Amino acid sequence: MKNTLKSIITILSIALVFIIFFITPTMLIPVSEDIMNRTNPDEMQLFFPLLIVFSLYISVTYYFLLRNTEQKRTTLFLLLLLANFILYPLMGLLESLFWGDAFKGVEVNEFIKIFLRFVLTFSLFSGFLAIFTKRRTSTFQIPKQIVSYKQVGAKILLIGLAYFVIYNLFGYFIAWQFEATREFYTGSVEKIGFFASMWQNVTNPTFVLVHIFRGILFGVAGYIFHHILKCSKTKKIIIMSLLFGGFGFQIVLPNPLLPEMVRISHFIETTTSMLLFGAAIGLIFSYKKRVNLPAALMLLLLASSCQKEPIIRFGFDCDYEKNSQGLTIMNVSSSTKSITLTGEVVVSDGEVLVELENPTDEIVFSGHLVSPINIEINESYQAVSGNWKLKYKSLEGIGSINLHLNSVK
Repeated sequence: MKNTLKSIITILSIALVFIIFFITPTMLIPVSEDIMNRTNPDEMQLFFPLLIVFSLYISVTYYFLLRNTEQKRTTLFLLLLLANFILYPLMGLLESLFWGDAFKGVEVNEFIKIFLRFVLTFSLFSGFLAIFTKRRTSTFQIPKQIVSYKQVGAKILLIGLAYFVIYNLFGYFIAWQFEATREFYTGSVEKIGFFASMWQNVTNPTFVLVHIFRGILFGVAGYIFHHILKCSKTKKIIIMSLLFGGFGFQIVLPNPLLPEMVRISHFIETTTSMLLFGAAIGLIFSYKKRVNLPAALMLLLLASSCQKEPIIRFGFDCDYEKNSQGLTIMNVSSSTKSITLTGEVVVSDGEVLVELENPTDEIVFSGHLVSPINIEINESYQAVSGNWKLKYKSLEGIGSINLHLNSVK
């Protein structure tokens, strides 16, 4: 009973300190007035109660970590500082910048401010944990092994690929099932099928490289956490799952950048996927047999080289039937000069509607085609950065569509 009470007091103490460290950076680096004006007063009333929930999750997680480490305080501080920096500030910044176009009207410097606040929070928190911990001598003995950096590298590459797969699957089957999320990122509630969505992702080299790179960084953080822990394989997997689940759990906090339903969808998606991903990291690093480095490199090469050149072509090349529809989205950067829409549409029976919408929600091309017709399309438009949406909807129509968007740099 005495030990249980002591553990509860310790967990509550860690949670209280985390709340202080979470709030303090906002006082030092205030949120801009423009961002504050975006806040939903009703939703923000839940901020502090949910911060308490998040802090308790964090405190329980790091309590278990401290209970299962024998690192010296200075070493523990440096390892936690690096691992937490990768897991929270750096990953949050990379994710925000990658999807930056969805956050309309939010300047890059706002993301930098968020990054700096998280750097301060987790730097202070890492220091506190290092000071707070008591060096323990575990009864759990692990045979000393020579570290093979080739094996570590192979496992980190494997983790990068695992993250890419998990990110896509959970993103589609959870977050993308919410209409609010689809509308937030694309401006449309329309949903393309699983295979079309996955193909759109894996044929975009930027998407592939960025998210495999993020997975590799997660792997580096995972290796550090795994090195800190000295406990059984099962305990390591559980603690690693909790550590990485925290990256998703933080999204429970209301914020002015994500609408409520978008935040909820990402909270469910990211928390569940990162809990699974953390367990996978623990399992991979605990795996004793050799991982084939050339095979891991080959898998990484195949995943990151779906195309030799950055994809600049989106569209349709298929037959359509009654009541079928399609949507493809091309993200256009500010360096793009123009957009072309080329190809042909054949309507053998019925009707089909084809539209091209630019990022300002303006319909720049609209064709309501009635059978029988075979029309060639060759249009050019001035580029506007953001998401261009090409879509068709069969109105009891039957035919084929071979129509593509191209960007000209």
